[in-house]
Order: sequence, then C-alpha cells, then structure tokens
Amino acid sequence: MTAPTLYVYCTSPYAAKVAAVLHFKSVPFETVHLDPVTKAELAFVDKLNLRKIVPTITVDGETRQNSTDICIWLDQRYPQPSILGADAHSRAAILKADRWVSDNFMPAFFRELLHHHGSYLTWLKDRWRYGEVLHACKPIPWYLRLFYPWILKHVGFIRAHARGTRWDESLPAMRHRLLGEFLQQLGDGPFLGGQARVNLADLALYPTIMTPYVVGLENPAMHILFEQDPQARAWLARVRDALMEKTGFPYLFSTDAVVRPV
Repeated sequence: MTAPTLYVYCTSPYAAKVAAVLHFKSVPFETVHLDPVTKAELAFVDKLNLRKIVPTITVDGETRQNSTDICIWLDQRYPQPSILGADAHSRAAILKADRWVSDNFMPAFFRELLHHHGSYLTWLKDRWRYGEVLHACKPIPWYLRLFYPWILKHVGFIRAHARGTRWDESLPAMRHRLLGEFLQQLGDGPFLGGQARVNLADLALYPTIMTPYVVGLENPAMHILFEQDPQARAWLARVRDALMEKTGFPYLFSTDAVVRPV
C-alpha cells in the first residue's frame, strides 16, 4: 500500500480536516500544494471527470474528493483508531455533528475572510498574513499577495461557502451563536456528538479554530471566544492532547509559518 497523496491549499479548513484524520491515524502522507491560479497539479483529474477542487486525495491509484467522503473512505482503509465510533448509534451522532461543522462552522470561516467587524486595518493585516502563509507553501506573484485581501472577496468558492451563513447577522452575533451550537453538539460528552473519544467531527472543527491562531492572526476571533468559555477551552485541550499523542498538530504549512505553536 502506497502512502496517500493529499492535494491542498495550506489554509483550507477542508484540507486540514483530512490532514487531521491522517495524523490521528498515524498515516504518513505526501502533501502537494496547488498553484491557486492554474491548479496545474490537479490536471490528472480531467481524465477522471472530476473537478479541480481541494481536498483531493489519491491512494493506490484511487482518487477521492469531498472532505467527509474522503475521511469515511480513509476510516475504511485505515480502521484504527476509528473516527466513526464503535456502533451505528455513535456513527450517526458523529456524522450529524460533522454535518454541523460542514454546514455551519466552515461557512462562517469563509465569511470571516470576506467581512470585518472592528478594526479594518487588523482585518487587512490578517488577510495579508493568510497570503504570506499561502505563498510560503506555494509561491504566488507579489501583486497577488499585495491585493490578497480584496482578491479574496471575489473568489467564487469562498463567496459560495460564505453564503452558507446569514449575511444580515453581525459577525459577533454569528460567533456567539456558533459557540452556543457547539456546546449543544458537545452535549454530555467530552467530544462532539456526545462521544467518549475523539472522532471525525472533532478533527474537522479543531484545525478550523486553531489555524488562524497558530499562523499569527491578530484577531483569531473564534479561538479567542472558545478560550473564554470553560467548556470550549477544555474541549480544545482534550483534542490537542489526543493529537499530540499521535504526531502533533496537523500542519499543512511550513513550521516557519507557525507563530504560536500548539
């Protein structure tokens, strides 16, 4: 069995989700960073009638797309430790929590790229920082980095994902709503879906919250909010500890881009 090859943008939360699952399962893999303009690294998918999207993964000649579908497939190929629970009831609860992450939390991540609340200068600095992190993974022209905050506003897939949120809701209100929904998804369990062990939903959400903090954004808003809530802060620590027992935080970017190590 050959090592998986994961095609990514290093700031993509969907790619980070797949990377977190591979890290948690201690599966070595190769990372291919896409040119954000040409996507030439994914030219091979044209012959497979697939789109040039992130994440894409290949293992032993098989190609899969869509982060949740990939993770379910990986759980079948590398069953230990399981990320989908021990029985049908746990699996259903985990997939429900994962759908919440995909349908609610990740769209909010993309909306944060487009909109700002408070200091516009801080928003600009943080978007420039994302451009620097992306450039460190796959060099992009200086003019794209210079205008990166405004380019983001016109990227189709970012706007499409951000539309999964209510744009008439303020960013602070959205963040607090998501925190409340997170606590509901956590329930009585130490992990999402009310589960006793780290699972797919935890591995989807954790890097989405932590990446803005790790790469040094001045306003990693959701991370700040989670750290202020005792239950959310404890959950972050539990997932971190579970990953550290394996191979550490699932960085898709160079360690040179890490400003605040986990």
